[in-house]
Amino acid sequence: MSVVRSPDGIDPRPDDMHGTPVRTPIHPRPLGWYLWRGALFGALGVVALVAVLILVVPMVAGGHRYPVGNSSALGVPSGSLAVVHPSAAIAVGDIVAVPADAGTVDTREVAALSTDARGGVVLLTDGGAAGLEPVPVSDVSGVLWYAIPGLGWVGGLLAGPVQMWALPAIAVVLFGYLGTMSVRAIVDGRRRRRGEGADEV
Repeated sequence: MSVVRSPDGIDPRPDDMHGTPVRTPIHPRPLGWYLWRGALFGALGVVALVAVLILVVPMVAGGHRYPVGNSSALGVPSGSLAVVHPSAAIAVGDIVAVPADAGTVDTREVAALSTDARGGVVLLTDGGAAGLEPVPVSDVSGVLWYAIPGLGWVGGLLAGPVQMWALPAIAVVLFGYLGTMSVRAIVDGRRRRRGEGADEV
């Protein structure tokens, strides 16, 4: 005859001597289960951080995303995703984004400031092997805030109307998963406490 046990591992039938429920031992989870859970939460945290840097920060602070084509600036390899501020003041040492082909930008470090014949500001940028290259400040897309290496392709995917639903979709998935994990942790904790209470009886 089969015995139906409650979810917390307690046999609802009383034993013959004390009239108390007979608790089925709850075996501890293996180490691999905790390692897998830790790796999963770590990966989820990385994805959430990248999503914030790519979507939330530019949207809230008024920045723009651009794939980096060519780069002569240290720490900003080609293929990165650059987040720039279009209205920031430009100073020597800043890294600026200069529009290039197919919606990409070239990133260069400002080596000096100059003026043209009409009094307009010209940036003398480090063009790498080409030496100093003058760039009118009006041609600059903005000053680099930060760059995420290897994610330049994301800038192309998020162009246009895609970014209107990408942020809500990612937020729903992340918060939904975190909510599910929180509920499961609470339920597991209550089950363990009930099991410990049955042992004491």
